[in-house]
Amino acid sequence: LRVQLEVRERQQRAAAELERCALDGCELEDLFSRAVETVRQVLGVEYAKVLELSLDGRTLWLRAGVGWKPGSVGHATVDARAAMSQAGHALVVGSPVVVADFREERRFARSPLLAEHDVVSGVSVRILGEERPFGVLGVHSVVPRGFTDDDAGFVQMVANILASAIARERAGAELRLLWASVAMLNDMVVITDAEPRPRIVFVNAAFKRRTGYSAAEVIGRTPSLLQGPGSDEGA
Repeated sequence: LRVQLEVRERQQRAAAELERCALDGCELEDLFSRAVETVRQVLGVEYAKVLELSLDGRTLWLRAGVGWKPGSVGHATVDARAAMSQAGHALVVGSPVVVADFREERRFARSPLLAEHDVVSGVSVRILGEERPFGVLGVHSVVPRGFTDDDAGFVQMVANILASAIARERAGAELRLLWASVAMLNDMVVITDAEPRPRIVFVNAAFKRRTGYSAAEVIGRTPSLLQGPGSDEGA
């Protein structure tokens, strides 16, 4: 029992460190690299990978990984059909898919990528997305291994951290695109905060053309300045 508690605590600490990295805004590629190295070390396996689902939903692309042969990361693909790979099965069932020994596995085939690397056992979990799964996080070993519920839960915990980071990244990209679009509108746009006495936080280029005021001149002031001299009491 003591050993189990120590293993669980180590897994929780590792997940917490990844969560801090994600919340600190580290780049997705860096987070993916940290994640696969973390699960590989904590679980003591030879291979770990992040697979991204293709737009057509037919294949999974090896986006990040550790232990794989040179040239595999960024190029290797896995069949996303449930019967053709452990990863594909994980996409469908949604819960961790554990294989103790592929020689006894009947639910799905061992993918060429795993066969090429003599993988015998592993855990694959789904990485969620907004409208569809982003992909799969997997860990694999070249020897038969009975992964515990805690092991599978740890991999799922890391996958959830990645899913949250991916969602934040995409939301940020969409917001930046929105702001860029607003900035280029021909119509004048003025955005204020939600304080009791609203103050200007953003104006687009059309605002300067229409009013003669630059952004630096109006940010932090109230919209009443547009009514004429002396009307902006907070100036």
